[in-house]
Amino acid sequence: MHNRILLRKKFLILLIVLILGSLLLSGCGNYFYPPTIPTPPVLTTYLTEIVVQPDTMDLEEGESQSIISVTAYYSDSSTTNISLTNCTYSSYNSSCAIVNSSGLITGVSAGSIVILAT
Repeated sequence: MHNRILLRKKFLILLIVLILGSLLLSGCGNYFYPPTIPTPPVLTTYLTEIVVQPDTMDLEEGESQSIISVTAYYSDSSTTNISLTNCTYSSYNSSCAIVNSSGLITGVSAGSIVILAT
């Protein structure tokens, strides 16, 4: 009888050691695997450039030429053709050339000018 109680105590102690050991190892289990690298967030695409064609014009007084295209370039390498009617045009020197709302540029006098398309 005395041996039976002693075996039960040893069995209980062994069982407790096994349970505690498995709990400790399961809590430390993450240290045996390499850390996971988080996925970087997806960045929002943004406008990088607007290109107007033709990029230069040589006009005589009274001569007109229209902007052919306006293209938007984005950070993800995509492009979009923008309708000429969706742009606003401004002349930085209206004494040399004027531009109307549809992108038609007309020479007024000799000189250089910059046309802004937004």
